[in-house]
Amino acid sequence: MLDCAAVKSGVKMLLDGRSKTVSFRINCSIFTHEIKLNSSRYNDVPINLMIDKRRSCVDQKKNQFSSYLGGVFNLYKKEKVFVSVSDYSSLIMDTKQNFFGGFMI
Repeated sequence: MLDCAAVKSGVKMLLDGRSKTVSFRINCSIFTHEIKLNSSRYNDVPINLMIDKRRSCVDQKKNQFSSYLGGVFNLYKKEKVFVSVSDYSSLIMDTKQNFFGGFMI
């Protein structure tokens, strides 16, 4: 998971009637959910078909979110479509809350 921790400074606060400058740290991370294609047409190097990125911060009380990606793809022989996430430990391992699947039309 990517770390986007940042230090913010220059924020003015009024403490005891005096203006103060404070610094604080925001700990956030980026969660990425991707649909990829692996094909000999692209030298067997996976390419991104769709991407969803979500920023999640430790300080936030609500850190649970949904990510839905869906599409229709014309595949050739031996091509593979697969799902990739940036941090498997962030997934909620409950069959009622997660679904990774594909359908043939």
